[in-house]
Amino acid sequence: MKIVITIKLILFLIICGCYGQSKHIETEIKKEIPTWSDGEVDLFYKLTKQKREQLKLRDLEEGFDSLQIRVWIDYSLIDFRELYTFEYQNNKWEGVYYFMRTDWNSSNLTETITETKRKIINPKSGWKDFSNKLIELEITTLPNMGDIEGLVDGWTDGTTYNVEIGTKNNYRFYSYHLPDKFTEFWQAQNMVEILKLIEEEFIE
Repeated sequence: MKIVITIKLILFLIICGCYGQSKHIETEIKKEIPTWSDGEVDLFYKLTKQKREQLKLRDLEEGFDSLQIRVWIDYSLIDFRELYTFEYQNNKWEGVYYFMRTDWNSSNLTETITETKRKIINPKSGWKDFSNKLIELEITTLPNMGDIEGLVDGWTDGTTYNVEIGTKNNYRFYSYHLPDKFTEFWQAQNMVEILKLIEEEFIE
């Protein structure tokens, strides 16, 4: 099974044109960014972009060689945020965890980071097993929760999980709000399993 999952990861990187150590990033990047029914870009995408710029993180929309996965955790009623980054480049994985405190301005819909803590992280089971499980759970291809047919989110508060995927030729952003409330949908169940995996691998 591990061999099959590893092959899936390699195939994904090949399809995205990001396997190996190419020094050139293509200028044509395919982007998948969710929008609201009125055509407006998703608010969580805008807020994630704000925090990304404040943390001085690389803009994945410009392409990334080979693969970077970011999982942003947004708690609606408290002032802290979290970010896990998993980066595959030069044939090795690296992970970083960020803890942030933020100041939310509801009048202009902005978040200002007031405190940041950063640390290097490594999964307890090792990068090979961890990355294989992430790919098996389809973290790179899950749809945005709002695009899942038949799923109606009536919850107004609660944690939202925002995922950024960057490769050489592709950028994806998608969100799941309280996925544990919608586990009858396999996509939400997969998101729950991804979050559980991250907790098991990185939280003491």
